[in-house]
Amino acid sequence: MKRFVWIGSAVAVAALAASLWAGAMYDITCETPGCGFKPSSYMGIGGGFVFEQVQGFCKTCNKPVSLTWNRKEDAKKPEPLAEFWDPMTGTVRRLYACPTCGKPFVAITKIEEFRHCPTCGKASLKHTGPTIMYD
Repeated sequence: MKRFVWIGSAVAVAALAASLWAGAMYDITCETPGCGFKPSSYMGIGGGFVFEQVQGFCKTCNKPVSLTWNRKEDAKKPEPLAEFWDPMTGTVRRLYACPTCGKPFVAITKIEEFRHCPTCGKASLKHTGPTIMYD
């Protein structure tokens, strides 16, 4: 009987550990007929065990972007260009500089915040996933 308890405990711990992902990558497409928007790379949300990141979509570069830093206490975190209160959601949103072009992008903390297509402007984005999960 003790053997079954140990095996059951090991399975439970393994199942719990597998569900503790820090971040995920999503495949995004627009469902508007004729739009054809599909970013060239996945949209990452969340950091990992040893790193943290801010992610968003740069309209100028037309691609998902992120700023990544080490979670160590002495690591330099990127400073937002600005913060604003979003009256649609009631939350404070942050603007960061795109690492490619330097133009501002809005930080996205949940995939559900990325609903409107940057090409057609409609609330028609669909994500599949998480496609890739990481820690």
